[in-house]
Amino acid sequence: MIGEIAVDIKIITCQYAYNYGAVLQAYALCRFLNENGHDTKVINYRPWYYRGSTKTTNKIKLALRKVIRIPDNFKAEKVFYGFLKRCVPLTAEYKSYADLSAAKIQADLFIAGSDQIWNFDLPNGTDAAFYLKFVQQGKKASYAASLGMDAVSDEQAAYLKERLSHFDGISVREKSAKGILENAGLQNVRMVADPVYLLKKEEWAAIAKKPDRLPAEKYILIYAFNRQKHIFEFGAKLARKYGYKLLNINTFWEDAFFHTDHYYWNCKPEEFIYLISHAECVVTNSFHGLSFSMIFNRPAIFFEKNDKGNSRMKDLIDVLNAYAVSDGAVKEQCVIPEIDFTEVNTNIETYRQQSIEFLKYLIWRR
Repeated sequence: MIGEIAVDIKIITCQYAYNYGAVLQAYALCRFLNENGHDTKVINYRPWYYRGSTKTTNKIKLALRKVIRIPDNFKAEKVFYGFLKRCVPLTAEYKSYADLSAAKIQADLFIAGSDQIWNFDLPNGTDAAFYLKFVQQGKKASYAASLGMDAVSDEQAAYLKERLSHFDGISVREKSAKGILENAGLQNVRMVADPVYLLKKEEWAAIAKKPDRLPAEKYILIYAFNRQKHIFEFGAKLARKYGYKLLNINTFWEDAFFHTDHYYWNCKPEEFIYLISHAECVVTNSFHGLSFSMIFNRPAIFFEKNDKGNSRMKDLIDVLNAYAVSDGAVKEQCVIPEIDFTEVNTNIETYRQQSIEFLKYLIWRR
């Protein structure tokens, strides 16, 4: 057990996003704490502004996006929310901060995070819920919280300092985020692993499920956001060179127009895990695509996203000492990188133990 006695823990995070990383990090933290003897639930906060990933608070744009995303959202609601209801202990559902605050939720410890709960480019970045303003009694902390941004303005830094100064413990997922918070005037900020690293490879493999229509041949897997054409062109070239199939996984219907052997559109999170764990190489610009590749010791090639937030992937590569995944020569020569997974695995376990120590600190310090 982590801690001397069992405690009541409530987690608030972005579990409601139609995104593999969002639901799997929520699953991992909740499962890890429950397996260590605590009564843990995820607060089922699903605010109006968020159904899938979006970077606008403009209601007209959100309405237009909802129309475009009807096919995606219809299937994703069943896939992702279905996974949460099957696999994650949830509280009652709250659709607004007012509802959440009025509920007067009780717990010994409230944890904010992980995922991009403090990203100012997203509506949740200024949502009081993710700064635990609704908590009336109990300890408050963050675990592996992410800003998802490479830098913040002076105004945003002041906002973070004011909102987080009442926390009993602060931990973030990235070195860059630690620096941002410390520069904002916050002290004793810890850097810990994303929750997916709290579970071991064998635990993830136990819930993985082979998807339908999986080719018998070896395959390259692309998991990339923002429809960056050059990533798919690279993946196709790599697959041709090695004679492998090319598979694609994501949640957006238009990704089907990229020329791959099969597109796994909004497949189940358990199938996402299987696809990564059996790939000959993963081509990705995703933090969690990279993370699961490292957990399962699968060669990976990392591309930067064409927006903000690449520091979190670069920080991860630095922590794990897995430089081959972003080596320019690997891309130029179009080869599957050779990665020393012995060293990577050692670094993952060190990172995991440091993170467990922080969780012990939060629970013991009551």
